[in-house]
Amino acid sequence: MQKLFDEYDIEINPEHTVTAITMYGVTEDAWGYIEQDDNDPAFFSVYRIENGLQVCVGDFSEREDAQTFAQRLCDKYGVGMQYGAGVREVKC
Repeated sequence: MQKLFDEYDIEINPEHTVTAITMYGVTEDAWGYIEQDDNDPAFFSVYRIENGLQVCVGDFSEREDAQTFAQRLCDKYGVGMQYGAGVREVKC
């Protein structure tokens, strides 16, 4: 297991509301931009959805580590996991 960066899930501002957690496989393009790539990812990023915006809260080299962290955040915030356009009703 190699965690690429420290987990940086910091406390949210009181006026923000976390509505879901999501996770993507990602790669870096030729210009250094990060883009979603679930087919052949270089690493995995976990995001909080708060006030309609995605906030990256962790990058991981292994899918399983990202999933474990996403589960911890689902439990922490009492929300489900977002997949595509919807949010699962049950916790991730």
